[in-house]
Amino acid sequence: MKPIKSRFLNPLPDVSDVELSAVESMVFGSRRVLWIGVLAALLPLIVLLGLQYRWLSELQHSSAAARKAALENYLEAVTQEVHFFYLKSAERALNLPPEIFTNQKIRQAAHHFKTKEISGVDAFFIITFHDVARLYFIDPATFEMVEPEHSGQTLAIWAASSPWFYLRETGEDVEITQFSVDEHDPSNRLILNPITDESSSLVGIAGMIVDQRYFTEWVLPEAIARSFPRFDKAETLRVCVRDGQDRWVFPTEPGATFEEDRVTKSFDFIFTDWKVSLQGELAMAEKWAQANFAFNITLSVALSVILMGGIGFTVRTALREMRLSAMKNEFVSNVSHELRTPLSSIRVFGELMRRGRVNQAEKVREYGSHIETESLRLTQLIN
Repeated sequence: MKPIKSRFLNPLPDVSDVELSAVESMVFGSRRVLWIGVLAALLPLIVLLGLQYRWLSELQHSSAAARKAALENYLEAVTQEVHFFYLKSAERALNLPPEIFTNQKIRQAAHHFKTKEISGVDAFFIITFHDVARLYFIDPATFEMVEPEHSGQTLAIWAASSPWFYLRETGEDVEITQFSVDEHDPSNRLILNPITDESSSLVGIAGMIVDQRYFTEWVLPEAIARSFPRFDKAETLRVCVRDGQDRWVFPTEPGATFEEDRVTKSFDFIFTDWKVSLQGELAMAEKWAQANFAFNITLSVALSVILMGGIGFTVRTALREMRLSAMKNEFVSNVSHELRTPLSSIRVFGELMRRGRVNQAEKVREYGSHIETESLRLTQLIN
């Protein structure tokens, strides 16, 4: 029998491939958008990490410099305490009136030194230029001004006073701006105050010999104690002082070497050949800055890892949902395709039978058999 040519025999359009392609395109597009979003979140994070690393590196260097400056300021505070102590002592004791530097009133100098009660002085002395240059010491037993015998102290005083002798002999005016310190003889450190009259002529010199033992046992510990509270006591800072021959002076029990000095400074008024330094592991500015840098960069990396972990978990969840959606769409598409085939056959055969296109009983049974077969197939698909 010739095949029946009818529009009713043409099956319904099979759009399953088109739908599958659309589903795949949709899934691919969704994944692309998802990865673009992930990159949009990760790229700024990477940029921020890079900028933060650069910033922390710069901060490390600046923190090291600032830390070193802070430690230097601490040593500056110690040296300023020493400076203030001896400057204050010199101002109280060595500012004598010019009329004392005469043979008639020389005894008044002893009374002046006695009333001041200055500590840390080995001896007070004056030099007069009234007739000839004369040196007088105050006798600590009688508090009288006496001319001393020749000694190392007198030699140091005459040597330190020689520039003033020259000015006296030449008759030049003397401009006094500050006390003069002479340390050519380390065992006899002198603070001198040239005294002038109303006409700026040099009439004498008042001076004192600093007691080195008092400096190491009292002045230096007091200066360190006053300055130390300005800094964090939790830090293991240790102040060390060495003399001009690099001999240990403070503390009394040396326990470190020169290599352990982190910051060093010299005294700027007296004992200028001595050096004060800071020691201690935390006193090293570079290590402090490195520790701070390591902590901050570790914290930043840890937070970034947590953030990226959250992004990864979100991406994983999104991909899983996308896969499930794709599987659902694919399942619906497949089921739709399988349902269309039997429905198309049933529709065609039923249409032919309804329109009377089939007259033979044998064909009616054949078409009915096809309809029954396709119905059973459809029932199985639905089940």
